[in-house]
Amino acid sequence: MGQNCCKCCKGEENVEYEGRCEVHARLFASPDNVKYLLKWQKEHGFSGKLSVEEYERLVKNIESRAGGNRRKLRKSGHGAAERWLKEAKNRRAGIERARGKKKGGG
Repeated sequence: MGQNCCKCCKGEENVEYEGRCEVHARLFASPDNVKYLLKWQKEHGFSGKLSVEEYERLVKNIESRAGGNRRKLRKSGHGAAERWLKEAKNRRAGIERARGKKKGGG
């Protein structure tokens, strides 16, 4: 068993995928999931952190620049940004559950 790849993976039994947990191994398995990062940093001032607020701002920024044009949304990586937003929300929920267990004495 390998090291934990991030804070949300603490206590995970399945950290055997190239040093990443199953969730992050699945995200990084496809190059489509990270191919827009440099573009987002350059055009939208994206920091690259896996935080809900950062991805919500990014998704809104992409939507406002595209103006409802589906082709522009697709080219700017809107779908990938929404997938990362969902993952950030799952991560935050997991951290909050872990904190609740610690405070509850369990």
